Parts: sequence; structure tokens; C-alpha cells
Amino acid sequence: MTTTAPPQPPKRPMNAVFRYNQEHMDAYRKENPSKKITEVTSELSARYSKLSEKEKQKYIDAYDKANEAYKKVRLPDAEPERLRREARQSPAQEESQI
Repeated sequence: MTTTAPPQPPKRPMNAVFRYNQEHMDAYRKENPSKKITEVTSELSARYSKLSEKEKQKYIDAYDKANEAYKKVRLPDAEPERLRREARQSPAQEESQI
């Protein structure tokens, strides 16, 4: 008997900073091969924070577009997710909310 796994919900889109980091990660790592990933991420995030609002807008717009698509797919699932969360609550949690 084979069972199929339930479909995975869509992942939330990356925010603007993560999008910037992803776009610039390879080039930065080639220039700085000895740096740890945490150092690279910190440096790229610092560079993003120094960008002008106009330069950041590209990444913000990409996030907004992806987030709207995510909401269209995810919102129909919101009610079943709420019901699943409520079903998982222990009786002690339910009493504390009353």
C-alpha cells in the first residue's frame, strides 16, 4: 500500500534584504573566499542598508509581487490551518484562553 504525502504549503517569499543578498552573494564570495557565510551575509546586509530608497525599490517591488502571489495561493488555506492549530492545542492551553 502506497500513501502519498500531503502537498506542502507554499513557502513565504524572501524579503528585500534576502533578495539583495542572493543576487550579490556569488560575486562577493569570489572576492572574499576566506570569509564565513555569516560574515558575508552581515556585510551584504550592511551594504543593502546603505542603498538609497530608489536602489532598494527594485528588491522591495520584487518582494511585493511575490508576496501578492503567495497570498493568493495561501489565503484559501488559512481557515484549515487555523482549524489544525486549534485541534493541536492542549486542554490546558484552551482553558488559559478562556
